Amino acid sequence: DVKTVEDAIAGASDIIAEAAASCVEARESARKALWRRGKLVVTEKKEKEKETTKAAKRVREQTRDYFGTERAVCAVPEHQVLAITRAEAAGVARVSFDWGKASPPNSPSRAARASVAPSFDRLPRDQRAIVERAIDDGVHRLLRPSIERWARGELRERALRRAVRDFGANLRALLLHPPMRPASVVVGVDPAFRTGCKLAAVDATGAVVATGVVYLPGFEPRGARTPGTQAPAAM
Repeated sequence: DVKTVEDAIAGASDIIAEAAASCVEARESARKALWRRGKLVVTEKKEKEKETTKAAKRVREQTRDYFGTERAVCAVPEHQVLAITRAEAAGVARVSFDWGKASPPNSPSRAARASVAPSFDRLPRDQRAIVERAIDDGVHRLLRPSIERWARGELRERALRRAVRDFGANLRALLLHPPMRPASVVVGVDPAFRTGCKLAAVDATGAVVATGVVYLPGFEPRGARTPGTQAPAAM
């Protein structure tokens, strides 16, 4: 129930703020501004906030060069995005965006004002102030966090695509590597305790010579002919 004028103004302001945050023109303006001129800021968390696990310490050592850095959002290298994401997930870094002068003064607010309140300039001064505050609140409190989440998702998506592409290129080079010289037999081992270590031997052309399973002491299956081993099967 609306009992006072202040309650009515507060309710109307919330509606205007949500409309401003949902404004297509304002969102597009904010996206372009953050992507083109915004900065990604990485800071190290204070000692009391850091994780004490070995994994977190290892991640901190691997990513310490990125602490205290600021980079243009559109220019963050893909490998750094993945490293920063790991540091944030491990609890040793905090990632934020610096909008700074990422856009002309109040550009998203101006776009939202034109869409949400097209007759803004004809409103009385006191009403214009209320509408302007509500639009600015919607842009800063609702729209900007939403755009920052979009930017983080876009950066991560690009980084993952690059990682998959690089992995594919490296794997292709390995698969197309010429046979070993001089010709020799290579034995591959897939280690395991309960199911045994699987063995496979291939010759210089890649043809399978033999396969087998070797069990570590104490993990031999019942009925094994020789304790600790199982004879390889010739191909």
